[in-house]
Amino acid sequence: MTTPIIHLFRLTVADGNQSRFQAIGLKNLTTSQEQEPGTLAMYASPIKGQETVSYVFEVYRSEEDYQIHRASPQYQYFVTEAGPLMTERQAYDVQPIFLQEKLPAGQWTQPNDFYLKFAQVEVKAEGATDFQAIVTEEMVASMEKETGVLAMYAMADAQKSNRFYFFEVYADEAAYLNHRETQHFKDYIEGTADLVCDKQLYDLYNGTAISQGELKTYKR
Repeated sequence: MTTPIIHLFRLTVADGNQSRFQAIGLKNLTTSQEQEPGTLAMYASPIKGQETVSYVFEVYRSEEDYQIHRASPQYQYFVTEAGPLMTERQAYDVQPIFLQEKLPAGQWTQPNDFYLKFAQVEVKAEGATDFQAIVTEEMVASMEKETGVLAMYAMADAQKSNRFYFFEVYADEAAYLNHRETQHFKDYIEGTADLVCDKQLYDLYNGTAISQGELKTYKR
């Protein structure tokens, strides 16, 4: 497939505004899933224990599809209504390295619909290529062999090539714990131990998630 367009944000809202912010986001995401075939996947996911902060991840089939979304009434509503609720908005400049789903077309709006993980990993500059190869091999095996691994999205920082981001979707906590016991995961940990300089891991709630069920595999 052609290279999808991806966007990653970290959004912070003032305490007390979380419910309103989530409701506005739900309208944006679900309407986009229904009306925009080129909007392939979207997630708005608060951090567990830090619910004023959410990671938002989006995948579009093309730049044209992204611009269609930006011009849509639901996105304009989100900007107008949610913008004043935010105290911080961090946009990451990212490029896809691996994207794959086993999700059907659908909308998921309950906190425990999925078990979500987000990671930011920084590796030694000279080890970035090796790290990418090892982690891609691990994700391919995970998606192929584990029924409870529903989606994996890996990104590289466009400004700092040794920094990577991972958004992972598991059916439930048991699926995640099973994943950690697999040989391919253990091989990944062992194979990258000397490369990793810093790792930040976050448990996320599902706020709103949508998919067109069409993102089968993209690998750079």
